[in-house]
Amino acid sequence: HRFSASALYGNDLFTYTDSPLRENSYVTHEYGGRLYYHATHKFDVYVEGSMGFVDYYRSGSLDSKSFGFYAGSFGKLTERILLNARTGFLSRSYDDSKINPYRNWVWEGVASYRLTERMRVVLEGKRDVQESVYQDTAWYGPNMVGLKLHYRATPHITVEGEGNFQSNRYPRETVEKTTTKKRKDHLILASLKLIWNPLRRLVVTIGYYFRQRISNFDDFDYIDHSVDVSMGY
Repeated sequence: HRFSASALYGNDLFTYTDSPLRENSYVTHEYGGRLYYHATHKFDVYVEGSMGFVDYYRSGSLDSKSFGFYAGSFGKLTERILLNARTGFLSRSYDDSKINPYRNWVWEGVASYRLTERMRVVLEGKRDVQESVYQDTAWYGPNMVGLKLHYRATPHITVEGEGNFQSNRYPRETVEKTTTKKRKDHLILASLKLIWNPLRRLVVTIGYYFRQRISNFDDFDYIDHSVDVSMGY
């Protein structure tokens, strides 16, 4: 069969543990459906429609509803290339009419290319809308591009390097100290991980992570370095 269909549902809960911020917690619900065309036995394309709701614990001023229409594809294009991409139009409006609505083109995608038997390169990007509790902005629009490199040094050791750049833009002017303007942030993220798989189901990961935010409001600038060690079985 060349065509198939599916129903979609997504639910997320975002909570703050600190009491003063707990009222900023929210829950999301998204309903939708997809119609697939199976172009080959390894590659599909689809169209999708969705409807979403965001419900904050506090007063409903930041509550919103959204509608989206998308087209996308996923699967193996060739023996070396994997693709997962989606693009479309998203409209979001808020219960509080003073909050700027969001109506714009959105997209996200991941393309993976196998350079050699041991090395794979992954290019990813995203443009969408994210919730924000910063003053009365309600949302910000991120644009992100990133590059990952996977190298299998031995059958038990893999090295992964990653770098991302993200630009966040807020929809309305806010005041910080004596300055009034629309907030803009740039995020730079980089990481290097060593993944050791000594046994079939045992994975040990050691990673270094760098994160920097550069904002047009200086108070939001920061640089962070961290090292993480984890084990999974």
